[in-house]
Amino acid sequence: QIELLSHVPVLRNFVEHLKRKNFNVCAVYLLDSQFITDVTKFISGCMASLSAMVQLELPHVNILSKMDLVTNKKDIDDYLNPVSSILLSELNQRMAPQYEKLNKALMELLDDFNMVSFFPLDLRKES
Repeated sequence: QIELLSHVPVLRNFVEHLKRKNFNVCAVYLLDSQFITDVTKFISGCMASLSAMVQLELPHVNILSKMDLVTNKKDIDDYLNPVSSILLSELNQRMAPQYEKLNKALMELLDDFNMVSFFPLDLRKES
């Protein structure tokens, strides 16, 4: 639940408690694959994941869950290895012109950090 990261410090406090008790902790961020069917949802998912990464300050793995429900794998493949210039172009096409600077800033933020990537999880595939 992203609210546990963004609104209250309970999850961060819990992680700090585990660290003090000498537990090795890793965060796993699950994003429903149905959520990234277009560029706007993908950017939103990336920003939510980046927010979790920054808030928790932990080793982090981003997982696209429910891959078995995806009907068109090509749609998802475009987001597993995204090209920022193409994403920016798609984003600008979907939104009003007054958001172009904001879109560019969001893409630069994701490029500068270069920390957000997703691994697909399809329970039907052993790999």
